[in-house]
Amino acid sequence: MWWKIWLRGLASIETMTAANECLARPKEEMIKFIECQVTLEKRIAFSTAQGCWSQVSACPGFISQYGGWDQQNGNAVILSQWQSLAAIDAFMTSTHDKIFEQNQQHLTYETCKVDYFKPVQTMTGTQRVSADEIGFVRVADCKLKAGGAHRFLQDQLDIWTPIMSGCDGMLGGFVAQSAREPLRYMVISVWRDEQSHSHYMNHEFKHARAQVNLEAYIDEIVGYLLPTVTGWQIDN
Repeated sequence: MWWKIWLRGLASIETMTAANECLARPKEEMIKFIECQVTLEKRIAFSTAQGCWSQVSACPGFISQYGGWDQQNGNAVILSQWQSLAAIDAFMTSTHDKIFEQNQQHLTYETCKVDYFKPVQTMTGTQRVSADEIGFVRVADCKLKAGGAHRFLQDQLDIWTPIMSGCDGMLGGFVAQSAREPLRYMVISVWRDEQSHSHYMNHEFKHARAQVNLEAYIDEIVGYLLPTVTGWQIDN
């Protein structure tokens, strides 16, 4: 289990045994990915309503939540971690509607998309990280070509994760598969701050990108760049 994003190290990453172990865990956790289109004049109201979800911290199976305004499309993006899909279902039937009615958040956005992802790989981290320590989140939403999953996951394990893990300010992350679309994966990395991520993009990223042939197995990538909003962060 990763409590508060406990992003464990991957010892002996070069061996097939370690690779198989990494690909097999975590087994039960789920990520709820929420993206809302919010007009500029309603951003404050949306953010205030989002802060009311702090009540979810008491729900059984809740781990943590964080998010922010995407720098590219301006949408609000929230990632919520749970121990299992059953825990999410229990929250939706017992607590969700009560909070939703109280904060009236539905009046603050134009559209809202919700997707569920199952983590299949963890990235290395040096410590337990609480949501309020995360200053920046990078999400790569990848739609793969048929038959491309093995190469995609192996490149994450052999190239991207080791390189990112050596970056100052990289706190960890995970690769997660869509519960609805088997060829859709999200690569989510969490950072101490935006500066740490920018340094990675300007230096280590170029080295990693030169070692992979993304076009061979990825049809489409949509990126999200999220400076986190403190009021949206929730820990168990």
